[in-house]
Amino acid sequence: MILHDLNLASEFCSRILLLSQGKISADGAPEATITYQHIEEAYGTVVVVRENPLSGKPLVLPVASKYLNK
Repeated sequence: MILHDLNLASEFCSRILLLSQGKISADGAPEATITYQHIEEAYGTVVVVRENPLSGKPLVLPVASKYLNK
């Protein structure tokens, strides 16, 4: 299945293939692929990744630019 919602992918998929500019940038279990490093590199934006307290899966939280020191 193709999902653009990282949190849905994290919750319901056992394997995630993360693409960036048409190339594979990460491949594996949600815990291995949904990291802030992989997401920031692929999407070019700042995120916080934490553990979902209910499922234990990675949870992605985008960081608004107003909270970043420039």
